[in-house]
Amino acid sequence: MQMNDRIKILRKNYLDITQEEFATKIKISRSNLGSIEVGRINVTDRVVEDICTEFNVNEE
Repeated sequence: MQMNDRIKILRKNYLDITQEEFATKIKISRSNLGSIEVGRINVTDRVVEDICTEFNVNEE
């Protein structure tokens, strides 16, 4: 499973929050998050690190 798919599943299925709420917590724009989720742009190491820290999840 690709990282973008894992991020979308985390946000929708486990956290049940909007793209806006998720993006705000990791300090990126909602449109940037949307592009990551659909695979239009690659997720950066910083974003992965911020997600792990903010939502207490493991990168693996």
